[in-house]
Amino acid sequence: MAYCSQCGASVDGARFCSQCGEMVTGPGGPVGGFGEQEPYASRLTPSRLGAVAYLTPLPALAFLLFEPFNRNRFVRFHSYQCLFLTLVAILSAAFSGMISIFAFFGGLLSAAFELVLVALWVIAALKAWQGVEYRLPIIGRFAAELAARDQ
Repeated sequence: MAYCSQCGASVDGARFCSQCGEMVTGPGGPVGGFGEQEPYASRLTPSRLGAVAYLTPLPALAFLLFEPFNRNRFVRFHSYQCLFLTLVAILSAAFSGMISIFAFFGGLLSAAFELVLVALWVIAALKAWQGVEYRLPIIGRFAAELAARDQ
């Protein structure tokens, strides 16, 4: 019986761990069919995938839809958080157009809010790259609940 080197779950004959999404190498789980490791597989760590999820909503959606990415809770969390942040940015852009019509200061306020959103986006991506499950205010809690529920 083979076990995952990352989380210790049973991985008999599987290419990826069903618990953490880590790629299986070595006896009991040859990756390339002949025991060799695929050249780029070691670079696809959950922390890097979590950071990639913040590039646009497209990788985040792909990570939630396709295996083995959707098996990893860390990647799911950052994918959900990216999608929620995208939703907030879209709603903010819609409201900023309405606010800027009424007053000059409303336009400045909406521009400042957009800058805060960009800063939060960068911080979340950097924290994901570092392997930290950084929860943004309000939407981070919802992302964590959804990521835990999908297991």
